[in-house]
Amino acid sequence: MKLVILTCDKYKWIVPIFNYFMQKYWPDNPYETEVVTDLGFMNGKVFYAGNKSWASRLIEYLCQSKEEKFLITLEDYLIKSPVDTARVKAAEKLCEGDVGYVRLSNGPYKYFTKHCRRNPDIEGFREYPLEQRFSMVAHMGFFQKQFLLDVLRDGEDVWRTENNGTKRLSKMKSKWRVLWPGTDIVDYMVNGGLMKKGRLRTHSLNWTLAHFKTELLKQEGIERGLYESLQERMAK
Repeated sequence: MKLVILTCDKYKWIVPIFNYFMQKYWPDNPYETEVVTDLGFMNGKVFYAGNKSWASRLIEYLCQSKEEKFLITLEDYLIKSPVDTARVKAAEKLCEGDVGYVRLSNGPYKYFTKHCRRNPDIEGFREYPLEQRFSMVAHMGFFQKQFLLDVLRDGEDVWRTENNGTKRLSKMKSKWRVLWPGTDIVDYMVNGGLMKKGRLRTHSLNWTLAHFKTELLKQEGIERGLYESLQERMAK
């Protein structure tokens, strides 16, 4: 199984920053990492899907892959604290049968407490109603391939996929279930990540710069280049 980072040419500059924090806070990540983007060259294992919409790129990737389950994330959800791999593996085991999506971060408090249902057979997780907002989101989690193919549609960006995907899921209550953890398994930049609708989020950017600055006291090399890149983007 693979950890798939979804990006595009416009935001591919974030991927090295994502990798930096992943290596720092999740050094024993057991999954092979692959990036899905459109056309722009990148180092590492990359799937080039061409100049298509967000959903169309992901559909093409899924259709060519032999895997049936994926750990998927967006490039700007930067990991903020150490990851417990044992908890991640436990979540992976739950993503089977009619459980199509196991989220690795706890959602907005009002949605979790108001809508999530306890299941005595699943310790540490609750079931989230498919008809409620956020039943389909691109936040880091385990996804079954068929779940994604049922939800995705060609031509949609990530926001339309989340909104329209929830409407599609609401009609598939007998087919799929979605699980949310009681507490974060992976603590990362939720609430829009580093970016929000194409713009850098100030508080997320400040956090990222602060952590790079701390590391720069001890290190040189790629971290310095990333730090300077972020400073330039903030100035713009």
